[in-house]
Amino acid sequence: MVKGECPAFKNGTISFMGLSGISVVAGQKASGPTAPMVFYWHGTGSFSGEYGSMAAAVQQGVVAEGGVLISFQGTTGGDFLSGTSVFGKGDFELTDQLLACAVKDYNIDPKRVYATGCSAGGLFSGAMAAARSNYMAAVGTNSGGWTAPVAFQNMWTPALMTVHGAPGSDVVVVDFSMTSATADKAFKGRGGFVINCNHGGGHCGGGGFAGDMWKFFKAHTYGLKPSPWADALPAGFNAKCMIYN
Repeated sequence: MVKGECPAFKNGTISFMGLSGISVVAGQKASGPTAPMVFYWHGTGSFSGEYGSMAAAVQQGVVAEGGVLISFQGTTGGDFLSGTSVFGKGDFELTDQLLACAVKDYNIDPKRVYATGCSAGGLFSGAMAAARSNYMAAVGTNSGGWTAPVAFQNMWTPALMTVHGAPGSDVVVVDFSMTSATADKAFKGRGGFVINCNHGGGHCGGGGFAGDMWKFFKAHTYGLKPSPWADALPAGFNAKCMIYN
């Protein structure tokens, strides 16, 4: 439920619930409640506009469908889900309200809510999939996953797409091929649909998979089971990706 005032969903930077530096990218408002919403989480030491290089195709897809992309610059704190405290669990109180407002005011489809990000933001996206499984349809992580188990909010398991580099190469304190595998196993163990993509390179080298990630988001809405891709990935999908079994 909406609590308090809602922001205007237009391109720019807003302050909301006491936090400044929140970037908003919005397409032309859809005529009905059909539009997607994406939360982008940047890496440690990076900035809210990181989506422009790491998730450009996702941004463009959201705008084309009249949706909203949100990217935080700061944090309200709360704990270490990002691995470096760049974001924290308290930030989900803001995403809850931003989503509620966007559904009320901007024709966002509550079954089309997604998250992605790189490095610390990739870890935080993976955490958000579980901690906000009440509304996350699917999540894509670029050098992310889980460093430790995260409790799911309900029985739903969002679809998961993990993009990472080669073991031993995609390493910043932790090996992100391993953190991706940890999340893959956990989501699959709950009956979720999981895609793993090994680009073979270094850290946060998955920006070129953004077009595939957008296809993945579009195909997976909240509560959809089995996945329409359960038997095979669609023609033209990146050959470095495979269904995790």
